[in-house]
Parts: sequence; C-alpha cells; structure tokens
Amino acid sequence: MSDGIVKRALASLGKGFDLTSDFRLKYCKGDDRLIMLNDTDTRDLSVPGFGSFDNVSIDIKCNKVPGKIPSGRFNSMFGFQSGSWASDAGNTKYLGLDGYFIVLFDVHIDRYPLILADEVRNAVPSTWDPSALARFIEKYGTHIIVGISIGGEDVAPEAFNVFDPQPSLFNNSPSITAKDGISVICSKRGGDTSVSSHCEWLPTVASMPDAIHFNFIPITSLLRGVPGKGFLSHAINLYLRYKPPIADLQYFLDFQAHRMWAPIHNDLPLGPTRSKKLQTPALHFNMMGPKLYVNTSQVTVGNTPITGMRLYLEGMKCNRLAIHLQHFVNPPVLLQDKILQSHAWRGSAETPDHHRYLEPIQWKRFSHICTAPVKFDPKWLNPGQEAAFIVTGAQLQVKKHESKTVLHLRLSYSRVSNCYVVQSNWMQFASENHSMKSGFFSSISTSMISGYVEKKKPAAVIVDSGVYPTGPPVPVQTQKLLKFVDTSEMSRGPSDSPGHWLVTGAKLDLENGKICLRVKFSLLNVCS
Repeated sequence: MSDGIVKRALASLGKGFDLTSDFRLKYCKGDDRLIMLNDTDTRDLSVPGFGSFDNVSIDIKCNKVPGKIPSGRFNSMFGFQSGSWASDAGNTKYLGLDGYFIVLFDVHIDRYPLILADEVRNAVPSTWDPSALARFIEKYGTHIIVGISIGGEDVAPEAFNVFDPQPSLFNNSPSITAKDGISVICSKRGGDTSVSSHCEWLPTVASMPDAIHFNFIPITSLLRGVPGKGFLSHAINLYLRYKPPIADLQYFLDFQAHRMWAPIHNDLPLGPTRSKKLQTPALHFNMMGPKLYVNTSQVTVGNTPITGMRLYLEGMKCNRLAIHLQHFVNPPVLLQDKILQSHAWRGSAETPDHHRYLEPIQWKRFSHICTAPVKFDPKWLNPGQEAAFIVTGAQLQVKKHESKTVLHLRLSYSRVSNCYVVQSNWMQFASENHSMKSGFFSSISTSMISGYVEKKKPAAVIVDSGVYPTGPPVPVQTQKLLKFVDTSEMSRGPSDSPGHWLVTGAKLDLENGKICLRVKFSLLNVCS
C-alpha cells in the first residue's frame, strides 16, 4: 500500500484552504501551517492498514461544512461553472445524490485552543484595503483544515434540468431517461477511478485511497482581538457568496460599496411646471393617445462611476419620462485619484447618419426615437496615453427632424487615467440580472420525494435601507403610460461575475412597442 496519501494528509492539517475550490489536498495554501502545533513533542502515529509514521506532533490524532452557499466541491461535483450560484440554481430544477462513502481512517488536530501563527495575524489588514484583503485570501485561503477522512467514494450526483416539468413526471415512474431533461454525472474519488463497475472499484480503495472528507474552521474564528478582523470577515463572506475569480478579487471587493440612484426621490418634481418658459417637450404616439412629457434635465453624479440605468415616469400623473442613474456614494478606492473632473458630452444626435437610426414609437407620422448607440469619441484619447472613459451623467433630449419629434440620449463621460478596458458587452434585457433567491439549496432535499407541485414564487427580497427602495409610491391608476415605457433597471452588481462592471455606453431602443434602454458594461483594470 502506498503511504503517500497519509503523509500528504498529515502535512495538510493546519494549512489554509480556499473553500471555493474543489476539496483536494493539492489545493492547500502554501507550505506552512497557519496554526501553531507542538512540533517539539512528537511520537510515532499508527495508522491502521498503513503502518506507523514517525515524528508526528502529539496534537495530531488518528481515528461537512454547513451553510446554504455551495462550496467549491459542490460546484465541481455537479459541474457548475457559470461563476454564479444563483444562475446555476435558476437553471436547475432538482438535485439528487446517491453513492457509497468508504472511510479507512481519519486524522485530525486535537489541540485547544487553536492559535494562529504570528505571520498570519500580522498579515490581517487593519482597514478596508481591497488589494491587501485580496492578497490575504489568495495566500492563506478562507479556512483552516483541522480534519481529513481518507478512503474512497463512488457517487452519482444527479442534476435534473427539467425545463418543461409535468405533474406526473415523478409519480409512479420506474426510471427517468435523458429525454426528460435529466443529466446524470458519475464521480469517483479514491480507488481506481478508471474502472466503470462499482464492484471492480471497491477492492481498489484500500490500495489507492484519497481524501474524501474535510473538516474546516474559519480563519476569522481565530482572530479574536486582531484589528481588521471585521473587514476580513466581510471580505471572505462576499468572496464565498459570489465566488469571483481570484484574479479579480481586489476589484470585486472594491466595488462592494453602497450605491444609490440619482436623482434622489426628494429631488423629483411632483407638481406641474409653472413657468411657460420651462414647459417640457412631449412625445406623441398616435392621434388620440396620451402625451409623454420628457424631463430634459442633466443627471450627473460627479466623479462616481455608474453601475446601472433606468427610465422612469415622474410627476403626480407619472407622465414625465426621465432617466435615472445608479452610482456609488464614493468612488472605488482603486479609481479614487484616477477619475478626472472634466466631463465631455456625446449624444445619439451627434452620430454620423443618425437619421438611419430613427424608429417610430407607434405611427410613422408621430414621435420617433433614435436608437444609435452612444459611445465615447476615440478622438478624446491622446496618442500613447493609457486611459478609459466611463459614463458619469445622462440626459434625454427631444429634437425636431423634419416634421417629427425625436427622442435622443446624451451621455457625459469622464476620463479614468492609467486604466484600460479589458472586456465590454451590452446588456439587452433586465432579465439578464440574476436575482439572488435565498433558501434554494435548503429546500432541494425534499424535492424528489414529494410529487411535483406548482408553488407560488415568493416575492423578491429587497435589501435596501431606503424608505421606498423601488421608487416613490404612485397611484396604480396613473400607470397608463407604462405600456409605452419599459422602466426595468439595467444594472449589474456582485452576482454578475466578476462583479466590477461599469457603464461605458448606452442607447435607446424599442421592444414590443416600448421605449427601453440598452446599456454597455465594461471591466476596467489598472495599468501595472
């Protein structure tokens, strides 16, 4: 029998581990333990079936991580690779698990209290420093291994992607085939994984075991009295929940700050416009239809990046179209000194041949919109200069084109020095946002036992301290113009991997007769 697995298991105890990775010994962090063990007093440790191992600390003896957020091993077992557990949950109807778990022996740390090494305690950032927090997590991980089970497992996790479920699907059905939309994945760990038969695999476990179970404790549980423990705990919780790529972690953490919509509700004019000089322009859809007034005020947010946009119906009658911007209260730390004060405006009316983008909202003789995309002007970039341009303001405009009124979009851009765009894409529909539904994985255990029952979906939980997080209250009967305007929020947040998107462009569009927004999001990196 090979004793290599035993030596690796003993050496892994006390090391850091990233819970977002698959549970394998090769993913342990670093060469040294993060906790102090008594390495002065050692003994020979007898492992049944594997013999005796010398110079083992007396704190090591031979004899699942709870929570709703799936671990890295969970994702690896079921083949989830989207980067968003909410997206995986939405695309999977049922989950099942069946298999054999054979444990040959356990090794664990038997020392209380556990004490972190001074190197680890001193590496904890005392302030909210995204770069330092990301370096800590990348170097030490999120948890510490305190116990390992060695043996083998033959598991068949089942991911049931039933897109058109039927009530009788799981009743009196002896077997479920692939045509029902079911994916069955078989997984072995330990033993000879090349054999297909369980009977052939079983005798090979003793000679070719592997680590199949891990026991962890959070690193933060051993940081009592250490300045910055709260910041590290918050960063690790965000990392485990949303699982951004480790290379993007510093940017992801930097963007998890408070956001708000501009203009704020107190700034919205609810009464009629008194001055005739300030009368707002209006859009006409047909001969007998209602007018849609347009708020042409500029909405700017200073030097704070924008993470979302929406069209909104303002006023007491909800008949005034406006544009709102979601932005950070304070700029991210990495961009704080890089966003310049100067603003440059660019609109769809300035697009060459913009008349080719004019589309009637309803009738051709009445109001149109310009669907030309608004982007920054490449002429703003100086030769050899590293800079990116992000949106920091927006405005709706109504202009005349021949005998028609045309709705245009203008955007204000700010220069971000020493940065560059690494990826961009357009968000076409608000449904692309992955809503975080809590309790999904807590309810899957009984899904296969009970018959299929159509359940009413619970209302989405809005985590917002605002009095009216979705907008000021309005009478239901005043929402007639919603059939002409799509007021969905086009925003991206932590659940949209890698979680640090910024708005760099937008355009107006028509979808099923409704005026709507299309927003261009980009990822920025700082030049090294």
